[in-house]
Amino acid sequence: MKIKLTQSVVNNYQIPDHITARQLELVDDGGTGLYLLVTQTGFKTFYLRYRSSANGGKSTHVKLGRATDITLAQARDKVKKLRAEIALGDDPQTKIKKQRNEITYGEFMKEYYFPHINSRIRSAKTYRQMFDTQIAKAFGDIKVNQITKRQVHAFHNDLRSKGLKNGTCNRYLQLIKSSINFGISMEIISIRNPAVGIPLFEEISRERYLDPDELARLLPVLIKDDSQIAKIIRYLLATGLRLGECLNCEWKHINIDKKVMMIPSARSKSKKAASIPLNDAAIQVLEECDKSTVYPFINLNTGKPYVMIKKSFQKLMKQAELEGVTAHVLRHTAASMMINAGRSLYDVQKVLRHSSSIVTEKYSHLSQQSVMDASDTISEQLFKAASGNQG
Repeated sequence: MKIKLTQSVVNNYQIPDHITARQLELVDDGGTGLYLLVTQTGFKTFYLRYRSSANGGKSTHVKLGRATDITLAQARDKVKKLRAEIALGDDPQTKIKKQRNEITYGEFMKEYYFPHINSRIRSAKTYRQMFDTQIAKAFGDIKVNQITKRQVHAFHNDLRSKGLKNGTCNRYLQLIKSSINFGISMEIISIRNPAVGIPLFEEISRERYLDPDELARLLPVLIKDDSQIAKIIRYLLATGLRLGECLNCEWKHINIDKKVMMIPSARSKSKKAASIPLNDAAIQVLEECDKSTVYPFINLNTGKPYVMIKKSFQKLMKQAELEGVTAHVLRHTAASMMINAGRSLYDVQKVLRHSSSIVTEKYSHLSQQSVMDASDTISEQLFKAASGNQG
């Protein structure tokens, strides 16, 4: 979108609600190639677009800096200097490609990969912690094009020897693989991915969910407690929402009369807008919330959405004498209740918005039990008929 960029625009612009794209380019109308890339989550970065002789005359982008780090005036100064270099035949891409051949894995992660995922992946902070605690020690100072498959394989095995669970070890391997794949796809690095082809450790999937007895202990505790956290837990159970979707939901996205809640693309794990049906249990919780605030489940102390609820969450679980329960267990519980009520895996996939049926199939053992129970009703009727008991 072409616009006259001003510092005020840079500071205050937000993507309108009706635009579902993950990011938007605000092109400066000065014709210099300067533009501001704005994401749905509010990140803003200055870029220069130009035709690169080093890249076969193709349209090329050079990152100038984040709007939090440089001003519009500084970005324009950078554009003038770069355009002067380009006019003299000194293409910035030539320097960039030379630098990329020398880049270490640590530099690549900090300069390219983390800025890329910060506005796209909700677990970006976790990935950064994983890198800082384990990966940086092993590969941070090694040039990316010098990392070998043998080294990555040894690193994967070494994590397990340190006592990490198979699933955790696999997450580290997958982070290395996905980050390097990103670098290859964006032409930041040019190598064969050394993490490809390394087998994952076998993982035993044990989905935790609350059984009827546990629910019978938990619900009275929640209903008796008038706190925001208790309401959040009840809403999670009723809707099967992810925790972040619940904590950040806004009244403007909820229609109680139509019994529906909208999740904007910026708040959705899949980055796609979604419509969530609201059942009577969910409506009951919402009716107990303050409608004069922006958020139904607002933190009464800060006036903003909760960031962490773990401590208060576990306090309520302890009152109900429950162990090993997290917010995601509540999502599994919502799925198990649907399956045990006879709903299909397809129905569960749609309600929970799983990206693939493969994700939903982890509940198939519950579905099989429902099928078995249905089959047992046939045999009961046959046995009754055979014994002459029609009652």
